[in-house]
Amino acid sequence: MSKINNLLFDEKLKNGLLDCINKCAHIALKHTTKILRNKSDGTIVTSNDIKINNIIRDRLYSLRPDIPYVSEEDPINKYSFTQNIYWLIDPIDGTTGYVNGKNNYTINIALIFKGTPVLGYIANPPSNTIWYTFRNSTFMIKHQLNKKIHATRNLKNSFRVIMSKTTSTITNKLLEKLNTKEISYFSSSLKFCKIAEGKADIYPRLEGISKWDIAAGDAILRAAGGLLLNAHLKSYKYNTPNSRTGNFFAVATPKWKETLKKL
Repeated sequence: MSKINNLLFDEKLKNGLLDCINKCAHIALKHTTKILRNKSDGTIVTSNDIKINNIIRDRLYSLRPDIPYVSEEDPINKYSFTQNIYWLIDPIDGTTGYVNGKNNYTINIALIFKGTPVLGYIANPPSNTIWYTFRNSTFMIKHQLNKKIHATRNLKNSFRVIMSKTTSTITNKLLEKLNTKEISYFSSSLKFCKIAEGKADIYPRLEGISKWDIAAGDAILRAAGGLLLNAHLKSYKYNTPNSRTGNFFAVATPKWKETLKKL
């Protein structure tokens, strides 16, 4: 664990990652991008996806050449996610919205160790906001103000749900059981950040998503006191030989386990 603890407390690494994600955010804001191709799943790849991907990859290799790099925009195989330690990157999460001028896209950088995200960096360029982890805590930088943030520690009678605008039938059934009218909508990684800020309590995802969409947000949530639970209500692990997550619940406090069991 000494190697990981050194990474978690490495001031040079933190400053290098903040500088890198800031540089990428400035590139994204220029919006001088073009669509290069469509992937097999129907999502698009733009020139800025590739440009930001390459900037992050080069910076990570310069900071820690001993740690492998896994990205949505680079070739991967089933063993990519079972490595003991690796970076997991999504250069632009929400590319379609980004191309269409929407503001909910992010830049995501995570470090996975033994299946658990231990470092996370997320930038939302339009709001000039960065969330990141350092020394087992979570911080938010907004308009140059850097502050520590915490997820809500206690369960309340009224649950604040955060989710995607597109939902499945099974998710809607869960919402009925939660019996709440406090529902807000954000893109994948931003949902984790909002829970980490104490602005939401649970993000139920009862259909698969790509691991690179959530890893950085997961790290940010965990360091803020929250947790990502799998379908069996165990702590979610990334060291499975595929890119999809399966069902999960992102929650503000481990106390949610008992509530979800009852549901």
